[in-house]
Amino acid sequence: MKHIIVAMAAVMALTSCTSKTLVSTQDMKIAQAVQKEGEAYLLERNYTQALRKFLEAEKKNPEDPYLHHNLGLAYMGKEKYALAEKHFQKAIDLNPDYTAAVNSLGTAYMRQEKYDMAIESFRKVADSMLYAKPHYAVSNIGWAYLRKNEYTESIKYFSEALETDPEFVQAIHGKSMALLALDQPEQAISLLEKKIERLPGYAVLHSDLAKAYEEVREYDRARRSWQQVVNMAPEFSSLAEEAEHRLQQLQ
Repeated sequence: MKHIIVAMAAVMALTSCTSKTLVSTQDMKIAQAVQKEGEAYLLERNYTQALRKFLEAEKKNPEDPYLHHNLGLAYMGKEKYALAEKHFQKAIDLNPDYTAAVNSLGTAYMRQEKYDMAIESFRKVADSMLYAKPHYAVSNIGWAYLRKNEYTESIKYFSEALETDPEFVQAIHGKSMALLALDQPEQAISLLEKKIERLPGYAVLHSDLAKAYEEVREYDRARRSWQQVVNMAPEFSSLAEEAEHRLQQLQ
């Protein structure tokens, strides 16, 4: 009789474990489906709805690094950078090789003006063999140094990024800003005129060029560049408003 009781207890324990596994698998499926709904909202920049879906999914599957990355992105969209940082870090804790989350963590640090921590994160991404576009991270290092007002160091990293992708607009823009901050408008003009020949459709580059022209008192050229910005930039955008203001000032 004692053996029968022991055997029954073993069966009950096994059944309990199996049931728990089945529930966990079901929860994971539900979480994945809800997460996909959240990702659709994220693509639409509907961050509130995306966040609701991701938080719902987290209740079912709280240890999914990709879900925590999505939560971080939703919080970034809502400008809740400390919360975004928390979830990006959780994603990395769950998957240390998740370089996209490391890059996103660096961006969250940047938004909170934690520039040295951002540089550390971006260096990890740039050095990773798993990240498809390391020059993005290299350029981000340049932006962190630019925000620290370390302009020469920032130019080094923007230039490195441009060696990999000569048409990477964010690196061109960053390098131009650094050159202007160093009072080197001629070098900025040389860079921008050459790049705009191949990339004529980027209003931000025309804006940078207009500022450089103003620095060397080439006001006619500056006006033409500002007018290009007005023609290209979305109406009522900060870029368009700045261009219209400068055109009025240069009348």
